[in-house]
Amino acid sequence: LIHAEQVETAAILAAIVRNAANFHKTELSGKNVGIVGLSPAMCGLAELLRRMGAAKTYGIDTESSAASRFEKEGGIATSLDFALERCDFIVVGPQTPVLIDGKRLNESQIVLSFTQQTLDGQAGESSLERYHYCQEPHPIYAAPGLMASVFRYGIDRIGSEVSQRIAEVLVERCGENRFLPLPSESLIQAQIQALAPL
Repeated sequence: LIHAEQVETAAILAAIVRNAANFHKTELSGKNVGIVGLSPAMCGLAELLRRMGAAKTYGIDTESSAASRFEKEGGIATSLDFALERCDFIVVGPQTPVLIDGKRLNESQIVLSFTQQTLDGQAGESSLERYHYCQEPHPIYAAPGLMASVFRYGIDRIGSEVSQRIAEVLVERCGENRFLPLPSESLIQAQIQALAPL
């Protein structure tokens, strides 16, 4: 059984965060990340970011059960205000109704919003350059390579290691001026190869 959100969607989101860091010539390693909206995909993202070197992942959600689950999985539940003060990256999940006060952003923070119209008020020019509205992750970036690998190699355990390998392929093949590579046959083959030793 493959949980699409926790495996493929989380891998795509993690690749976007890493590629955004590369685009802005910074590292993810050692940085704090605020995760807004604690869906299964965003919880999977938090786990992958910690595996990729993020120092801490802070989770923000109005549902106390989601925050509790996030903490059980190794994150720290907190408020949006705290995350805006302490986090180097803020990631707003798909379909997450939230407003971020542009005046609260600092010029070194990178914000990736998978929900449109989350910026409230006027942000400084340097903050606006680091605030990105992103398309909701599409399975085309991960599902074909993942499914082909399952059929070819009989992978029987689909989890965070598989997700991390898919994310790394999306990072390695990405150009400097975009957050994801174009879907292609060569991308699928690279993912199959990355999953071969499992």
